Amino acid sequence: MIVFIMVNIIYIVPLSHRRCKMPNQSDWEAKAANILKSQLKLKGVSYAKLAELIGDKEPNVRNKLSRGKFSAAYLFQCLNSLGVSDLRLG
Repeated sequence: MIVFIMVNIIYIVPLSHRRCKMPNQSDWEAKAANILKSQLKLKGVSYAKLAELIGDKEPNVRNKLSRGKFSAAYLFQCLNSLGVSDLRLG
């Protein structure tokens, strides 16, 4: 059994469902970046403001989101700083 935890949402996927094609790593990176970008847009927060909220520099935030290369901890930090407590996936 595989368990995915995203903010307050827990998905449990039986191993029998692993037979279907799973997205590759870059697909997951793009999904994570798109989730964060959509939350920024919904909250009306710019990259510069997000950088200020999390104590980072705007170019670093912009690069991480454009590449989709950031940790789950970074994603949670950003979502928390935006005041996101619940997130619906899919």
